[in-house]
Amino acid sequence: MSEETVWVNNFPSDSTVTTYLRGNHAFNGSDSAAAKTSLKALEAHERGGGGAPDEWFPTEAYGIYPDKKVKRVSWDLFSMDGFMTFSKKAKEAVEHLDFGGGKFLPLPIFENDRITPVPGEYFILNYKGHKEAVLPEQSKHIEQIYPPKDIWGLQDWLLEDGDVAVSRAALDGPHVWTDAPRLHSAIFFSDQFVKAIRKAKVKTRVNFWSCRVI
Repeated sequence: MSEETVWVNNFPSDSTVTTYLRGNHAFNGSDSAAAKTSLKALEAHERGGGGAPDEWFPTEAYGIYPDKKVKRVSWDLFSMDGFMTFSKKAKEAVEHLDFGGGKFLPLPIFENDRITPVPGEYFILNYKGHKEAVLPEQSKHIEQIYPPKDIWGLQDWLLEDGDVAVSRAALDGPHVWTDAPRLHSAIFFSDQFVKAIRKAKVKTRVNFWSCRVI
């Protein structure tokens, strides 16, 4: 990374970017081993500060409403069960970047009958980047969520560009990363990543807020 701009969002917990799809693990019941494994993968991204084994992730996604067909997915970059999911177009825009040893995992999507395929190719990004760079005391609209523990969360309903401060350590290494467990449910992106998806005109509802690099 060489650009001195960094971006953040609350992708895992942002309901506005969640589609009407669920991963196959969720259909086994919340107490099933597969569902618990999928939850472990999500927690590894949100709170663990590291990646998860590829086999923990959903391998298919289905429409969740029995009376409504999916037909097509309207977005190129969205959340499916909290996982960052890409269309082929979005994947090709950024796949040249460094994801800390992570990779794109194929995610076939089907109608709610779990048989009829939905057009297009989709992928979950199992990113594995981790950095220690966020500066809560110099940031705005970051709250300490488990006082007195040094664990923080974004107040995304108040967040504006420049509110979150990070050190220059954010400028080196992977292009997608977390600062977990210190900062929960937040993902950071390099300027190269954001520029790439904007140049490719990737359709998304994801908000990216610029950070102050100190």
